[in-house]
Amino acid sequence: MKKFAITYPVTDLTLQTLSRFSSISKEMTLKLGERSPCEIVRIMSNPHYPHLVQLLSYIDESLSISEKIGIRLLTQTDPFEFEQNLAELFLLSSLKIQIGEAVFPYESPRSISGPDIEAHWQNKKILIEVFSPTDFDGFQRMNRYLSSLLKYLESEYGFHLKINIVPDRDKSKIYDQDALYYPYTIPDQRKVREWLFGFKKQFIDWLKESSKGEIFTTRGPGEKIEVVIQLEEKNDDPEIRQIGFTQATRSTDTSLFFTCGGADYTSRTQWGKKLQGKLSKRQCGYPEKGKLRMLVVNFTLADAGKPDFFLRENVIRRIDETIRLLATPECMEYDIVLPGNLGYQCTFGVPVWLENRRITEFLDFIDQAGLGRMHPVEEGI
Repeated sequence: MKKFAITYPVTDLTLQTLSRFSSISKEMTLKLGERSPCEIVRIMSNPHYPHLVQLLSYIDESLSISEKIGIRLLTQTDPFEFEQNLAELFLLSSLKIQIGEAVFPYESPRSISGPDIEAHWQNKKILIEVFSPTDFDGFQRMNRYLSSLLKYLESEYGFHLKINIVPDRDKSKIYDQDALYYPYTIPDQRKVREWLFGFKKQFIDWLKESSKGEIFTTRGPGEKIEVVIQLEEKNDDPEIRQIGFTQATRSTDTSLFFTCGGADYTSRTQWGKKLQGKLSKRQCGYPEKGKLRMLVVNFTLADAGKPDFFLRENVIRRIDETIRLLATPECMEYDIVLPGNLGYQCTFGVPVWLENRRITEFLDFIDQAGLGRMHPVEEGI
């Protein structure tokens, strides 16, 4: 199955925006009238949004220090991977401000998976892996792609669409939990991508024959939701497009994975399984004196109303208990796990020290690097 990617038209506005950012311009060649799958092209095509101009300025100013992380941002075609790469850039820049130039992207030997960032401090080495999980991957991907796919649809028409996503309202299953909590019913990324390929062709064909007021309805991925699209306006200018997007009420939030049940429950959730998978990878190598192996768990992409919920006292305890449950002696691949939100201003929670012998050795580094509060943990807790 080939990777699904939306392509964005390269317009006069795109090229005008590109010309404003000298460092990005040196790394990118775009031609008027072509289409590009790169997320950075979508951003450059929307300079009327101040937050996107701010992001372009940040990337442009950071390219000289970000090396492969910045270059990867310019070629990224997946919006989630773009944000995950961006999180690495935010942390790299924050560390450079705090501790100076001895911070840089880690250079892995070819075909070997390594950490994202390396820092040198007082003759010691710090290796940092940034992990930015999503949850309900299929649901989040469908939400992100659907409106963007339609806005940049390869069609000669302009339009005003109203999209609504609702659970299948089969009367015989009206009280079925799958109908009420529909994010759980949407399958994995692979099946969502398959659905998007088919949906795109189906909608293009429908649009050609449709007129104002008509409604397009199709089963969504997993066939337990419906995607309902009303054509409110249709015109001959493909640059005039407006998308409205609403969804049925749902009761899902990442914080529930860390507040319901106990640590054994959290370890079995999708976040628990993803954390275990990341902990089991030796991306920072083996333990040794003078080296700190750090996993930064970035909560920015969590499907949560408040992504800083990891700062609540009960969640701090749950994260600590869950990490210790997952990090068995056979899976002790990091010395410290640090929750945080990585953005222009990086914020961090309470670290989970899995190797207490590193606390004294690296306590000053954590403080100087601005990596949050430090709560040393006693052995056995």
